[in-house]
Amino acid sequence: MASSDFDRPRSILDARGIPMLARTERIGLVGAYGASRSFLERSGARRAASDWWYIERKPAVDLVALDRFLPRLAKRSLVPELVDLIPETSWCASLANMLTSSSWRVLRDVTIARAVSCQDCGAATRLECHETWTYDISSGLQRLMGMMALCSDCHETRHLGYATVRNRFDVAFRRLVTINRIGSAEEADYRRAIHDKYELRSQIDWTLDLSVLAGRKLDLKPAFVEVAPNLLMGKGRRGSIEVALAGVSVVRGAAASRGLMLS
Repeated sequence: MASSDFDRPRSILDARGIPMLARTERIGLVGAYGASRSFLERSGARRAASDWWYIERKPAVDLVALDRFLPRLAKRSLVPELVDLIPETSWCASLANMLTSSSWRVLRDVTIARAVSCQDCGAATRLECHETWTYDISSGLQRLMGMMALCSDCHETRHLGYATVRNRFDVAFRRLVTINRIGSAEEADYRRAIHDKYELRSQIDWTLDLSVLAGRKLDLKPAFVEVAPNLLMGKGRRGSIEVALAGVSVVRGAAASRGLMLS
C-alpha cells in the first residue's frame, strides 16, 4: 500500500462511531466558548459544572453542526495524519527547550486556555502545549505554524521517538492509529510512511522560521548565546546544538539577560 492511500478520508455516520480511547467517555469540545449556549445544546452538546462542554456517543449529537469544535477523534470525516516527527537535525531546537520557563509558560497557558480540551481526543486533564511546524525541503525552512493543546497521552503520539526511549512506543502508536482510524491491515504501511518522512527530513539542516510570533519578546535560556547574526549555540539533552533562525532578531533583554525579540 502506498502512503498516498492515507489521503483517503475516513468517515463515521454518527457519534456512536467515534473510536474508543481511554478517558473519552465524555469528549470535550475545543474552543467552544465562542458559541452560544442554545446552539451547543441544540446540537447535542452538554455542559459540566466547570463550564466544560462535551459530547457523548449518542445519536442525538449533530457532528456536522459541531464540527469546528470537535477534537480530531470525533470528526465526522478526517484524513489520517502522518505525524511530523521532529527531524534528528532539529532535536532540542524547539521553543520549549530554548525559552525560559516564564516565556514558555506565557505561550503554553494561552494555548490551553483557548482550547480547553485536548485537540486530538477531547480530554480536559493533563493538557500540554505542542508546537506545530511545516517543513519546506526546497528552502530548508522549518516554519512554526502555531501551538496545539494536547493531553499528555496524545502529546506522546507526536513524539514517538521519545515514547520509544520510555518503552511506550506500542502504547503511543496504538493511540495514534485509533485517532486516525487506521485499520490493522494498514498499520505497517502507516508506520513506514511516518518513518520515511522523518528519514528524509533528517538529512536537512533546518532554519527555524518563527515569524508567526512576530512582535513578541521571549527570553532565551542562559544556555543559548548568539554566535553570529540569528545563529544560536546552546545545549540540549544530547549536548551542544546550533540553531539558525529566520523571521526574528536576537536582542539584549532587560537586566543584561538575553531575550528573543520577534519582529
